[in-house]
Amino acid sequence: KQLFFDRWAFAHRIPIDRGAPRRFDLFKAIANKIVPNYFEWHPWTDKIIEAGCEQKWIGLAGCSGSAKTYNIVGFAVTWWLAKPEASSVILCSTTIKALRKRAWTEVQRYHTSMAGGERYGNFVDSKTLWQCKKGDDRHAIHAMAVEEGSIEKGADYIKGIHTERQMVIID
Repeated sequence: KQLFFDRWAFAHRIPIDRGAPRRFDLFKAIANKIVPNYFEWHPWTDKIIEAGCEQKWIGLAGCSGSAKTYNIVGFAVTWWLAKPEASSVILCSTTIKALRKRAWTEVQRYHTSMAGGERYGNFVDSKTLWQCKKGDDRHAIHAMAVEEGSIEKGADYIKGIHTERQMVIID
């Protein structure tokens, strides 16, 4: 299947000079196959996704309602699904209420938008957790609130997750 090869090339960062398409093009092919019509492809989305594909660190600024969280969470989930058995994503927000209202809502939307009604892994909404396999908290998408006064606890939690591929998003 082409999706398997695209995911592999994306996850392993195979360069163009070794025959792979640009990472951005691989990402679009993967996303359009897994979650058709999830992304609204226009210059703003393209910039966010290209930055995610090419840069190690990203900072996003924009007005309210400009789809910053929507696009970056969509990128993170697609990135994780490229090699979930070796990856983790940690979504941080200030409070659990803010987390559930913004970032986790986008993870839920992505999960329910998957093509053909297919669902991957083990989705545990009550724990704001999407595991690669049931019981595997390490290779998962974690959403956590880092409220005032618990910054050390949050940092320790993040430091405790060791995967081959890791992404942290602070929203």
